Amino acid sequence: MTNISKDLIFFKKRREWAKSNKYKKPKIILVDIDGTIVKPKVRMYSMSEEKLGKKEIFKLEKNRTAPLRREMIKRKISFEKYLIELSKIDIELGEYYKDYKKFFFGLMKKNMINIPLVKALGKLKIKNKIKVIFLTSNLKIYGEIISDNVLRLLKEKGKFDGAVGAEYKFDKIGKAVGVSMLISHKDGNCEGVKFMTKITAIKKYFKKNGIKVKNNEVAVVSDADTDLMKYFGLGGLVLYPLEELSDQFKHIEYIKNARRGLFDFCVNYGKGKDMEIAQKKWELVLGNPNILKNSDMNIRKIIKNNGKKK
Repeated sequence: MTNISKDLIFFKKRREWAKSNKYKKPKIILVDIDGTIVKPKVRMYSMSEEKLGKKEIFKLEKNRTAPLRREMIKRKISFEKYLIELSKIDIELGEYYKDYKKFFFGLMKKNMINIPLVKALGKLKIKNKIKVIFLTSNLKIYGEIISDNVLRLLKEKGKFDGAVGAEYKFDKIGKAVGVSMLISHKDGNCEGVKFMTKITAIKKYFKKNGIKVKNNEVAVVSDADTDLMKYFGLGGLVLYPLEELSDQFKHIEYIKNARRGLFDFCVNYGKGKDMEIAQKKWELVLGNPNILKNSDMNIRKIIKNNGKKK
């Protein structure tokens, strides 16, 4: 039996939990940034492209990034070495803390943010006293900028609880000068750089911030990270239409696999599907996952009836 088949069986069985109220109400919601909070049209080096122009980034991709990727695929270099070299390119391009802030504020202006999900998370945080932590393979500071600012920019109250992600070293003026830790598929060290899986980085974050929580009290919202969804108690998938995915996202194997059914529930952002009830659906299911004992049609009715004035 293939891994994908095993995972499909795993999620199919876990969905049965709702019928006997075995899902725990989340105390923590872990939310992917790339392809989930930030829409998947954003490509690698989008931030640098804005600063340096398309021609320079095209040359960079052709002469440096693509050859590195081919070496990694052919296993001439490790995945960790590949990530280190990409980070070196980032730093050479002149990465500043202020660049990430400017880039994110620009994404907000371009409507590249999953607004229904963000608003739902903001309401759940206040109503159910849930902690919301952002996850990214990109920089932790990028996640923290989003955590601190996204609700305010949407004219909503409050801010979120922080972020887990890769860590660069910055000098006094906020310029990236080195790499401390990168997110990878396994824990380890390479060329003096620490590597952590997201699960290890999350556990470290919990310990540092005094968060004591059982795995089944943690929900994950992602466009594809089924490893995290399996590890914790609830997995919610953001299902964007294929035409909204950048070419990079379309061809990533684990993204294609996730869309086949590796989740406890999904919110489908395709036209005419869940978009008109997206925020309410996120609020309802993440507030009480056992609502999933109902069919999608009945969940829609529950949302509709809750919206009626008494």
